[in-house]
Amino acid sequence: VMLAVTAVQVVCAVGAVYFGSRASMGVGRDLRSDLFHHVTGFSAEETARFGAPSLLTRTTNDVQQIQLLVQLTCTMLVTAPIMC
Repeated sequence: VMLAVTAVQVVCAVGAVYFGSRASMGVGRDLRSDLFHHVTGFSAEETARFGAPSLLTRTTNDVQQIQLLVQLTCTMLVTAPIMC
């Protein structure tokens, strides 16, 4: 019985990581697309005010942080009830 419960936990954990990763990649893809279209609508003076390197760094880091949040949330929502 203990081995069966452990096997179910492993399968659920692997599934949670897989689907959490897929969800976070989808969110990141959509967010990058939206940000790209938003930033390309900036005027030349807005781009100069923020600076292209700053916009690129902010976009990359912010999207990565949101992806990490989505992945960890999805993983924890599935694995936390199983661990108890």
